[in-house]
Amino acid sequence: MVKVVEDLQKKNSNLEKQILELKKGAATGMSEAIRKEIIEINGTSFLSKKVDLDANGIKDLAFELRKEYKDILLVLATDAGGKPVISCLVGDATISKKGLHAGNIIKELASDIKGGGGGQAFFATAGGSDVSGIEKVLAKAKTFLS
Repeated sequence: MVKVVEDLQKKNSNLEKQILELKKGAATGMSEAIRKEIIEINGTSFLSKKVDLDANGIKDLAFELRKEYKDILLVLATDAGGKPVISCLVGDATISKKGLHAGNIIKELASDIKGGGGGQAFFATAGGSDVSGIEKVLAKAKTFLS
């Protein structure tokens, strides 16, 4: 009986590793498509979009884009099982040129999903309870560059 349980635990661990690798692959594959959707507003690269990734996938995607875009404001949202999650990435050049702070932006946007969050100057995340607010969040994100 102990052997059976150990085998199941090992199999479960292997499956979790495979799922993690698949999610990372999805984020990497999505980054190429997302690059085509990035627009420029007042000299800064910008994108706000709902994506089909979990919070970790969004973070992986955002950090990958951060390597390429130094002057960027990126707001990504997802519906995680009926709960909205939003993330904000601000490039280093955007922080210094425009004084934007991802933690402050996310706090303001989180009210639209009836939630809260925070983070650092370059990356922040929020969760909430109102999925219907995601579209408002994505539209409002653009105003930070106006």
